Amino acid sequence: MDNTAWWRSLLDYVEAHPQLPRTLSRYVELGVRFFWACCTVWAVWAGCNAVQGDRQTAAMHATAQALTQITRCAQAYHDYGCSQGRRQLEHACLAWTRCINMDLAQAAHVGNGRALAATLNDFVHALSFSSWLLLGLVLVLHKLAVPLVNAGTAILLRETHHPPLPPTWRIENMPHPEMAPHQPAM
Repeated sequence: MDNTAWWRSLLDYVEAHPQLPRTLSRYVELGVRFFWACCTVWAVWAGCNAVQGDRQTAAMHATAQALTQITRCAQAYHDYGCSQGRRQLEHACLAWTRCINMDLAQAAHVGNGRALAATLNDFVHALSFSSWLLLGLVLVLHKLAVPLVNAGTAILLRETHHPPLPPTWRIENMPHPEMAPHQPAM
C-alpha cells in the first residue's frame, strides 16, 4: 500500500467518525496539561531541593564555626588553668565552660534559619523591579487568558458541532406562511 492510499484511508476513517477530531483534541489537551503539570512539579522540586541544599551547607558551616569556637574556648580554659579552680578568673572560666558545652545541633539550627532567610533574600534581591512587574503581569494574564480561551473554545465547539436537523424540521419541508391554512379568530 502506498502512502497516498494510507492517507486516504485515514481521512475516510475520520470522515466516518465525526466526533473523532473532538476526542483527539481532548486527548492532546490532556497531554499538554499533563506536560505543564510535570514541568511545574519539577520546578517546585528543583527549587525546594536547592533551598534544602543551601540550608544543609549553612548548617555544616555553622557547625564548623561552633567547633572552632569550642576549640578556642577549650584552649583558653586549659591555658588559664580553670580546671585548677582559680578564683580570679571565675567569670571567664564559667563563660569558657558554657562555650565548651555548647550544643552543636542548636548552632546548626540557628545557621539553618539564617541560611533560609539569606536564600530568600538573595532570590528577592536578584530580581529587579521590572522583573517583578513582568512576573505579576504574566500571572495576571495567565489567570485571565485561561478562562477566556476555555470559554472561546466552548463557544466554538458549540457553534461548529451542531447535530444535523431531522429531515422533517428542515426549512425546505416547512410550509410557507402564506400557504398555511387560515384559522378563524375566536
